[in-house]
Amino acid sequence: MTATTTRSPLENWRRQLGAIEFALERDGLLTEPSAPPTDAPTDRTEEITADELRAKLVRGDDFVLAMAMDRTRFRQAHIPGSIDGDSLITMAGGLDRDTEIVVYCTNAGCAASRVGAAMLREAGFTNVRRFAGGLTEWARAGLPIESGELGRAA
Repeated sequence: MTATTTRSPLENWRRQLGAIEFALERDGLLTEPSAPPTDAPTDRTEEITADELRAKLVRGDDFVLAMAMDRTRFRQAHIPGSIDGDSLITMAGGLDRDTEIVVYCTNAGCAASRVGAAMLREAGFTNVRRFAGGLTEWARAGLPIESGELGRAA
């Protein structure tokens, strides 16, 4: 008989990060699917708009902004001032459960922010918000996006 291993919600999220696709076209433009995938978890997390998020960043509000994707996807493109999903999972154990956390991913159809928000709430975090429009909405609003040193094949 083998022992059953119970994973924490955040460990489950870490396992799912690698399976979620990043929608980045060859020319660097983000693509947005017409509708969220039908198998995306139903999430009732309070949402935040691009304007609200921008204002929080400009004011220097005390909150954690996390792209709900792995470090590789984060390096491709992210909102300035945010951390990647792997870093959030690593630091979550040291955060107060009332810490405000805003999660986002690539676009409204990407399930990563839904999964991340649900897992954070399941882990006991009480102040989780979701920027549903993600990088696509952020870029469409003319707001800055940072990208890493991952080069493209010529």
